[in-house]
Amino acid sequence: LAMGWLFVALLVNGVLGAFFEPALSAAVPDLVPDDQVPAAHSLGQLSYQIAMLLGQGTGGTLFRLFGAPILFAIDGLSYLLAALSEAFASIPQTAPAERESRPTWQEELAPFVEDVRLGLSYVWRRQGLREVMFVSAFLSFFSMAVVGLQPFYVERILQAPADWYGFMLAMFGLGALFGTLMAGSVRLAGVRRIRWLIVLVLVQAV
Repeated sequence: LAMGWLFVALLVNGVLGAFFEPALSAAVPDLVPDDQVPAAHSLGQLSYQIAMLLGQGTGGTLFRLFGAPILFAIDGLSYLLAALSEAFASIPQTAPAERESRPTWQEELAPFVEDVRLGLSYVWRRQGLREVMFVSAFLSFFSMAVVGLQPFYVERILQAPADWYGFMLAMFGLGALFGTLMAGSVRLAGVRRIRWLIVLVLVQAV
């Protein structure tokens, strides 16, 4: 029962993140001057990876010391604090045209569906983007299973304290942080870029 609900929670979290993360990135150019967009994206990714590294690295130890209920309460409070901070961010919007009547939910949904269709069509027509999308979806699907099974691996196979679950997750964060820094400093193009992508996907699997 616990395993089933754990996978449901991971699935819901992944679906919501698939909509939230692109929207968050797309809002950055509207919030900073044009010449600061690359720096803003880099700073956002860097702060995210550092937060994940610290949070996951200490999460196992905090779980052992305080237990799950207190940590879930703190996690929920962090969402409220994040929502409060975002309330002060104003994203410029184009005012919609005046309508005589309130639009139906189908009319509200139509622009979103059209945007998704255009985005998928754009990706599908470009072989490189299409292959990256499939590989990313493949890796995400199976990596979520790894993350979901890790607590049981630590407890039953390694027979280690919960601290080690946090340490293992922190290694994911450390690798992501290293990858973010490398992606910004290494310049590859053409066939060399494709070959390195294939090699690194294989290394990630190992």
